[in-house]
Amino acid sequence: MRTVVLVSYHFPPYGGKAVQRASKLAKYLPVFGWRPVVLTLPLRERHVPIDESLLDELPDCVEIHRPEYRDWRRAIPHDVRRLLPAPKPDKYRAWARGGWRSLATLIRDSGADAMISTSPTHSAQILALRAREATGVPWVADFRDPWTGDPSLDGRSAAKEMFELETRVAASADAVVGVCPKILRDFADRVAPGRLHLIENGYDEQDFDDVDWDAPPAERAALVIGYNGTLSARHNPEPLLESMQRLLDGGAIDPGEIRVVFTTTSVGNERLTRYPELVESGMLVVRDYVPHSRSLADLARLDVSLLLLTGGEGHYPAKLFEYLRIGNPILPITFAGDDLGLLLVELEAGPPVDPQDVDGIGAALLELRDRKRSGGLPHLAPDLARVDRFSRKRIAERYAELLDAIAG
Repeated sequence: MRTVVLVSYHFPPYGGKAVQRASKLAKYLPVFGWRPVVLTLPLRERHVPIDESLLDELPDCVEIHRPEYRDWRRAIPHDVRRLLPAPKPDKYRAWARGGWRSLATLIRDSGADAMISTSPTHSAQILALRAREATGVPWVADFRDPWTGDPSLDGRSAAKEMFELETRVAASADAVVGVCPKILRDFADRVAPGRLHLIENGYDEQDFDDVDWDAPPAERAALVIGYNGTLSARHNPEPLLESMQRLLDGGAIDPGEIRVVFTTTSVGNERLTRYPELVESGMLVVRDYVPHSRSLADLARLDVSLLLLTGGEGHYPAKLFEYLRIGNPILPITFAGDDLGLLLVELEAGPPVDPQDVDGIGAALLELRDRKRSGGLPHLAPDLARVDRFSRKRIAERYAELLDAIAG
């Protein structure tokens, strides 16, 4: 079995969406002849969910290394720290500065045949770049989100410097992988087409072991819509909640007809506090983060899966593929015509509803309610032939083929 060093800023037992890519690659790459040796942050992060189940599912051959590093900014009082220039590319810059020697040593000591760095955080790419320069190890730079192609970077004083950093990474890596076409377009003028690869996120079949595929919906009367994961400016629930409030205020629905259940982190919960009437009426239910497999089992008992992408261009949320595997109807609140909208149409996963069209969201809710009443809402009916290409095992197989190619 060949060895690949996998660089990821978070890794189990940390949970949440940020660890899924690295965790599932570590789980399934050994099936295809690659033993992962992981370099990640020490276990001292705050406000990050813990999910021990993700650690339990890793094969015994996976090694995890968490070398310490010093970050002098942490010793500065917060009021003073926020006056200093922001570290580039992000707050984990000290990890990249202090950890590359540990990474280079790990590459040599493990006899690594290749390296993967996955981001964000994009400091993982800087860390890998410096280790690559020191060791020459074949390298895949994996991007789960855009870096300088992120619209939030526009206008920042550091944008030029960030672009130069990103270009160094892209020029040095043997392969650049993006999880959606938008990321590859960001590199099109800087990387030869043969070194650009689309390898999407996906779903892990084992994560659905707790799903009762024969169970009816948990609620036979109300239409129940579920969302699991992060809420942010990019995944903003407010257009949906505003549409629900309008329907309620206008008398178009009664409180017992529609319910939306959010399972999210404490940070995400803050975005749901602006609609107390929806909470008091039972139309809005907020639950704390739970282990990943349990959250999927809970979601499968509901009627509709909610997909939110209200900011960013064409990103493929990882939960989309889990929703497809569950097989319930999807309510996608996102932009038609971009990469995600086109993929939704290709997969017949539900027409996108523009986040800015609050009345259109309301109309979609009423249509789903009426379909539930008439018995025309399918439940737990996945099209496995269509979605199998997005299984995490298939994703790892495609990654192993890429590693075989760059490692010779």
